[in-house]
Amino acid sequence: MSVHETIGTTELLDRVRDVWDGGRAAMAFDADGTLWRGDVGDDVFRGAIERGALRPEALPALKRLANRLGVAAPDDDANSAATALLQSYHDGICPEETVCEVMTWCYAGMTLGAVRSLASDIVGDVTPRLIPQVMKVIEWARTKDIRCVIVSASPRAVVEACAAAAGFRAEDVRGATPAVTGQIIQPAMAEPVPYGPRKRVVVDELLDGAALLAGFGDSGFDADLLERAEIGVAVAPNASLSTLCSERQFVEIIQD
Repeated sequence: MSVHETIGTTELLDRVRDVWDGGRAAMAFDADGTLWRGDVGDDVFRGAIERGALRPEALPALKRLANRLGVAAPDDDANSAATALLQSYHDGICPEETVCEVMTWCYAGMTLGAVRSLASDIVGDVTPRLIPQVMKVIEWARTKDIRCVIVSASPRAVVEACAAAAGFRAEDVRGATPAVTGQIIQPAMAEPVPYGPRKRVVVDELLDGAALLAGFGDSGFDADLLERAEIGVAVAPNASLSTLCSERQFVEIIQD
């Protein structure tokens, strides 16, 4: 098991002050497991299926993907087909990045506003799930006019709805984004999912030249985002990120 450095919030903020020159600066956060506990993209996807909320417009694309992966999926219901694909992910058949795409365009036939409303209804108030030590960092940053942004592989509309509880504006959130025509979600992606190395590209687009003082994540797929920052911060890291912490000199934030 790799050994890596753990620090409290106070020491982390001291290090941020040391690397900040007082100019335009930002911090970037993954959402699920980093800003809050759990995965809201997964929560809303499962909740939508349980409610039978996925529409027929998503079914042909779900079936095409299932056929490509060799997954048996019903021909007559988008919710059942989505369930089969989710199970295939847990069985190691559907890649994680692909299931992130499914969780984004599966809302085909709805508007983005309807997805935000669905997310708010299913997840409810995310405030009790916010991770206190991360929120302490965000609160400090906002007092210094340091921009805080989110780069997530979960659906952008879902993350926007949940991140509002942590004071994030929609323009400071990037997530997986479906194609939209005439305000209606299509069963396709508008752009690649912010996943793995893509997170670094997206955060650079968001920052517009501002210094990235710290990057926060919980998974090995966040490593490129953490490495892009002056200080890479692991939050309750999974095994893949924990292994990378000592190798890439990331630190793990703990409760003071």
